[in-house]
Amino acid sequence: ASIDNTDVLVGCFDYYGQEAFMVVNITPDAGNSGSSQTVTLTFDGAQSGQYIDMDDTAWQTLSNANTLSLTIPAGEAVVIVLD
Repeated sequence: ASIDNTDVLVGCFDYYGQEAFMVVNITPDAGNSGSSQTVTLTFDGAQSGQYIDMDDTAWQTLSNANTLSLTIPAGEAVVIVLD
C-alpha cells in the first residue's frame, strides 16, 4: 500500500503465482560508510511470507503483519515473497 522512504526502489512482480517485492537501496555508498536506509513497507491488510537480504543465508519469516521495517545497506536489496 505504501513505503516511507524515497531513497529506495521497489519492484513488484509475480513469483510463481505469489506476490513478490524487491526493495533496493539506491543511496550511493560514499566513502564505504555503509549509507544504510531504513524503510517501512505498509501492506493492504495483514500479510505472511518470507524475506531475505543479500547478506542472509536463510529466509526470514513475516507472520500476519501489516508492516515490515527493513534496514538495507547502500546498493543492496531485500526480496519479499508473500504467501
